[in-house]
Amino acid sequence: MNPALFKLLWLSTKAAFRRALRGVRTVRGALLVLFTLGFLALMLVPQVITAITMSGRPEMARIAETSELFAPFGLLLIALLLVFTAAGERAIYFTPAEVDLLFSAPFARRELLLYKLEKGTLGLVATSLFMSLMMLNNFRSWLSGFVGILLSLAMLRLLAMTTAMAGQIVAESLYNRARRLLLGVVLLLLLMGLAQVARRVQGGGIAELVASVRDSGTLQVLVAPFRVFTRTIFAGAWFPDLAGWAAASLAINLGLLTVILKMDANYLESAAAISQRLYEQLRRIKQGGGLAMPASSRGLRIHLPHPPWLGGAGPVAWRQLLLAIRTSRHVFFATMGLAVVFFTVLVAADPGPDSAGLASGMGIGMTAYLTFLFAMQLPWAFRGDLDHMDVLKTLPLHPMVLAVGELAGGVLLLTLIQVVILALFTAAAPASIPAMLAAAAFALPFNGMILGLNNLLFLIYPVRLMTGTAFDFQTFGRSLLFFSLLFLLLIPLFGIPAGIGGLACLLIGFSWPVFALTAWLVLVAELLPVVILVAWAFQRFDPSTQMPA
Repeated sequence: MNPALFKLLWLSTKAAFRRALRGVRTVRGALLVLFTLGFLALMLVPQVITAITMSGRPEMARIAETSELFAPFGLLLIALLLVFTAAGERAIYFTPAEVDLLFSAPFARRELLLYKLEKGTLGLVATSLFMSLMMLNNFRSWLSGFVGILLSLAMLRLLAMTTAMAGQIVAESLYNRARRLLLGVVLLLLLMGLAQVARRVQGGGIAELVASVRDSGTLQVLVAPFRVFTRTIFAGAWFPDLAGWAAASLAINLGLLTVILKMDANYLESAAAISQRLYEQLRRIKQGGGLAMPASSRGLRIHLPHPPWLGGAGPVAWRQLLLAIRTSRHVFFATMGLAVVFFTVLVAADPGPDSAGLASGMGIGMTAYLTFLFAMQLPWAFRGDLDHMDVLKTLPLHPMVLAVGELAGGVLLLTLIQVVILALFTAAAPASIPAMLAAAAFALPFNGMILGLNNLLFLIYPVRLMTGTAFDFQTFGRSLLFFSLLFLLLIPLFGIPAGIGGLACLLIGFSWPVFALTAWLVLVAELLPVVILVAWAFQRFDPSTQMPA
């Protein structure tokens, strides 16, 4: 590789460290760094202590065995996403500055590929170190876990780059047909394997499930290429287990690298177009939504009937709802696909008398998780309108009306999705109807509370939670602080309805309907002060001084 590219790598690494520690010189920045380090310590130290104290016990061996059995399927899923979706495009992503500087410089295409691979090496090492400590209880050896994860992440990156390079050589129509054919074969094999597992499982719990997966020849053949890497991750002895499997994994990665260099596709023009498209996505991410996607021509054809005026809240809610549908449909499709998979597994496994409890737990857990995920990652309400805050300030609407309209669109759409998911799980286990009806009733106030608090904190402490640039320690710390404040507020706001519901049961007599109705009424009553506070925060927000960078 050209020495100038090595120099550029060294300067980029130094700049990354300066960016990570740029705020330590101030008291506020130093406190934020200490808070971030403390939070990371709370995540990692208990894992390390548990792994040390539980070392050698049979329970840890069973955890490692179960994790090793299912880990290849996780690698397979990630590989499918990289190969058959646009996620693999990031493998050859260059920043606009790199496109302008490097593509016109006298560098060979292979040199730029090696530069791109080496640039992400430090990030792979840091990610592998963090993941190996977080999952320490699942490994037989920390060193094996670290080395195996590092080699696995490198393999996935090389696989994505190989797929992207192949797309530059083969004609686009032929390439798309080949990908669809391969995806169909893989899905067919997965369905055959899951059918074999479902026939063997008769409600015997995790042990029988593990045994069924182990005995399924179809699934084992499908994940065989990825088992080399998981054997490295879960190797016990350093020699010969770790050394042998790590050498085999490294050989696979070197083979992928050789294929990439041998293809030598003229990817520069395509990489520039992909980089421009990804840069636009990162710009939208910076505006407030981590999972926001552009509105395609198909999405622009989606229309909704005009709502009533409602004091001005109707058109604002209509705009939010339409924007959410057009820009977040990929997330919705993925969510519904995951729900269908869970539904299929639940029906095929036939847990018997426990079906109602299992369906209720899966449905309620999934809908609650969706609320937190969408509230944090999708550009709904004021977070998505951060760069248009000056326009919102000029609208002839009361702040309370504007706050209701901004929140209503996302709340209604999210509630509708959750009701559909709950109905799907109810169809799998009709005995869970009472629990599902209660969950559907709580969905609307629950979503309103989460989205309301999220936007309240955002207006008070405006932070672009995901900037889409290189890792920034300060931004990461501000995001952690934001999430911590949100959960601290949720504890009393959810605890008060539960406490009053329990008090009502003590006075009247214990009854689940009494508890649920009382808690629901209190939760709905708490929404009004939250919306009032959101309106107050919007009114005091000054775009000229509070706009984050």
